Amino acid sequence: MLSSIEQFAKFQGIALEPKQMQRIFRDVRKQLNIQIEDGVIIRNEEVTWHDWLPEMEGMPTPQTDAYFRYLFNDQKSQYSDLDKDTNDILNLLSDPRKESAPISRKGLLLGDVQSGKTRTYMALMNKTIDLGYKLIIVLTSDNEKLRKQTQDRIDTDCIGAQQGVPTGIGKYLGGAIRPHCLTNIDEDFVSPSQHAFSNIQRPNWKGVPFIAVMKKNSSVLRKFIEWLDNDDLARDIPVLVIDDESDYASVNSSKIGEDPTTINSLLRKLCSISKRTSYVAVTATPFANIFIDDEESEDLFPEDFIYVLRTPAEYIGVLKIFGNRNEEDVSENDSPEGLPSSTPVRLLDQSKLEQWLPLVHKKNFQIDACHSDAPTIPHTTEDDDSSDLLDPQVRHAINCFLIACVLRPDSANKRQSMLIHMSRFQDVQQQIADRVYAYVGSLNNALRFHSHSDDPRIQSLHSSFESEYRNYAAAHDQTWDTVLQNLERLMRSNRVVVRLENSTSDDWNKLHNADEETAPNECTIISEAISSRVV
Repeated sequence: MLSSIEQFAKFQGIALEPKQMQRIFRDVRKQLNIQIEDGVIIRNEEVTWHDWLPEMEGMPTPQTDAYFRYLFNDQKSQYSDLDKDTNDILNLLSDPRKESAPISRKGLLLGDVQSGKTRTYMALMNKTIDLGYKLIIVLTSDNEKLRKQTQDRIDTDCIGAQQGVPTGIGKYLGGAIRPHCLTNIDEDFVSPSQHAFSNIQRPNWKGVPFIAVMKKNSSVLRKFIEWLDNDDLARDIPVLVIDDESDYASVNSSKIGEDPTTINSLLRKLCSISKRTSYVAVTATPFANIFIDDEESEDLFPEDFIYVLRTPAEYIGVLKIFGNRNEEDVSENDSPEGLPSSTPVRLLDQSKLEQWLPLVHKKNFQIDACHSDAPTIPHTTEDDDSSDLLDPQVRHAINCFLIACVLRPDSANKRQSMLIHMSRFQDVQQQIADRVYAYVGSLNNALRFHSHSDDPRIQSLHSSFESEYRNYAAAHDQTWDTVLQNLERLMRSNRVVVRLENSTSDDWNKLHNADEETAPNECTIISEAISSRVV
């Protein structure tokens, strides 16, 4: 943007000093960066809309009650804000009563990364079941692991059973009739002729609600649409379509005048089968969604509403990490200087890191042993076989993760993870995973057999503790000795697992003792490609 300002000034014959250019740059950025307050509803003011939810007050809500009891009793989580948010969203969806006029709705649910969007649409699903919706479709990306994760969450938070065994809200549902799920933890929607549900009546006004959790995969969507669109009853039932990660594959990226992309076309068809379909896109990055052509009525533009979720008070997001770059006292450029004093960000010495792995490299790049000097981040160089496998800054980051795993309250029962994104190439990514695995194994040996010696690996862990966690530990009555003991216990428990994540990583993970299913208290170090998506 600075270069554009400079060129425009020259075109106008204006000579700007650097400080003047920086001021203009910041002012323009402020104008472009429109701030929306949390909990805000943006409605289509051109459409007269009737809030129907108050008219259904007093109806029994067994699903919602069971979910909130589960959150409060089992998850130790408050739900008052969640209750209000989901009521506000419900009022924007299609009225599910049969006597109401059939109408379809399209909206967008916007929230920060990892700030509770999934929990919100779980509550929304439970409420829509109570109020009469007969089909709920949850769309994930084209990644089967993510679909399984979403299915597992829905089994717990909405259906209340998995493979016939009560789970999650199931113990609070009592005798309530549970929704029927067309998918399960092991399989996406398959052809009805191959499926146990082939003889089950399709969703209708009198039957139980149906749920399907599907990937945005053309084969899966075609089979489901063919199954659903084969019954006139389905054309009038209230349907909720939740498009999770809606910026992935859903948006039509074809050129103007060309046929829409395959997934976009299938989603349009899915949303048009019933005249009472409410489509809710869910995302933390809404730019692709709001730039959908709003003149194309069949497309997925959120023409009826955008709901911005409130950010939880304890949420750690972009503003807490990087600060507000539009504040008056921020540095006048977009360099990392000017970070908040409480930021967890640690700046890498790029020149030293590039001696090990250049920022720009080819897919056949071979990582050599690291012989760079010590970075500004405190560390000591190990003298075992793993000492030169990783850049010292990467070793320090792994040390910090392991220490955080034992400092976290109730860490023995928590799943914790560290992601290493350093290459978009699978071969280079695997080399990193190999080296991380060797380094963690070396730390394991040191903690088991040399924890009370002058072993340089133990000294390296101690140095990382002193530089990053000493004050926190002291405030919580923890010393280095107790942390060291807990690190030894952590390693002996085999909870630390190194995983490789890409389309060909299954064999590597099996070879390196990473089970297909992640343990509920696993401390995972994941090496993944920058372009991939992992949870």
